[in-house]
Order: sequence, then C-alpha cells, then structure tokens
Amino acid sequence: MKSFASGVKNTFTTIPSRFELACHWVDTARASRHDSLPTTYEHAMSIMQISLVFTPTFRTRHSRLVEKHDFYEKTPLNFASYQIRVGQLKRAIEVLQQGRALLWSKMQGHHTSIDRLREADPDLAKEFTAINQELETTSALSNRGVGIGSGASCDELIGPLSGLMKRQHELLIKRDALISRIRDQLGIDHFLLPLPFDTLCYAASHRLVVIINHCNGDRTSSLFSVIPLRHISRLPKTS
Repeated sequence: MKSFASGVKNTFTTIPSRFELACHWVDTARASRHDSLPTTYEHAMSIMQISLVFTPTFRTRHSRLVEKHDFYEKTPLNFASYQIRVGQLKRAIEVLQQGRALLWSKMQGHHTSIDRLREADPDLAKEFTAINQELETTSALSNRGVGIGSGASCDELIGPLSGLMKRQHELLIKRDALISRIRDQLGIDHFLLPLPFDTLCYAASHRLVVIINHCNGDRTSSLFSVIPLRHISRLPKTS
C-alpha cells in the first residue's frame, strides 16, 4: 500500500499512468478491505479530474477516454457505492455528479470551468492553458527519455532529463498558485472542484429526484431517493 501511495503521488510520472495506478490501488484496497480505501478513492477521483480537465487538446483527451474508458467510468460509480455503504449519502451524490459532469463534458468537447475562466479573465485563461500545454509536453518528454535511441550516453542524458523534471516541478507550483488566485480573486470558488451537495440540492429543490447507481464494485445497485433531494440526510443507510 505504501508503494501504491508513493507511485500515485509521484508528480514526475504521467497523469494517465498515475490514474491507472490509483485505480489498481483502489481494487487492491477494496479486495483486501484495507483501511486506506477512502483515501485511494479520493486520489483516483482527483487524478481523474486532472487527467481530463488539464489535457490541452481534444484529440489527446479523446484518446485517453477511449484507452482507459473502463477506469474513467467505474471509478465514480464504485466510489459512490462505497460512500453509500458507509452512510455518506451526500458525498456519494457529489461523487456521482462529479464523474458524470467530467465524462459528459469531455466526451462532447466542453470546457465548462475553462469557459467560465475565459469569460471572467481572458488573460488568466490564456496563461492557464499555456501552463497545461507545457506540462503535457515536459511530462511526455521526461517519461519518453530525451535523446534515447540517439546514441547518447547516460551521463549525456542526465542533464536534459534533470532540466525537464525541474521545469515540470516549477510549472506544477505555478499552476497551483494560479488556481488559488482564480478562486480567490475572481470569485470562482468551485473552479476545478466538485460541486458541493448544498449547490446540487438547491438546483433540485423543486423536483423529485431519483438517483440510481449501478456498479459492480460492491455488487450493489443503489436507489438513493424518491423524495426531494433536500431530504437526503433523512434517508437510512443502504447498501
């Protein structure tokens, strides 16, 4: 489990590789009933969002969705099933909505969060996009190896690879700082964050809402509610 955690948190590895590793970590923790399971799910969801939201081109994003479709589809459903089993119904709804929004928006080529940023501050949006594009490039180059196959010696490769890894680390810090700035200065509180339950509840406050989670992770098909969503806290724990 420590090795899984170390690999998932390794920012010098490509995002798709980290996401796949996080999913294997989830499967292993669930099968062994390890107490790290909720943490593994949170990591998987976080990296899933990074993988889809920060991908600079539609072609790259589409290829990732196709290549790892099973991981992208089952992770939110299984996590929601786990949250239902432990009685965290509000969090389960947040997870389901986050997964649904990510998959549908990215499959259709939408950039909801980025579009909001572009409307609020075009310059910040341009800077944010440029950072993501450079991160994608440096990550691909560092994992592929610079100069490998060109006859370069190991000593000759160390310099370029070290430079790429240093630049990648700088870009990650810069992007995190930019995200904080966007949330604080522009008032986009939930920029690149899942919508909280209260927001979802307000949107459905005048309607009956039925949420069905069909998944194989815990062998459950869970019916949350056939009453107004705002009363979800009154529902009994289900499995």
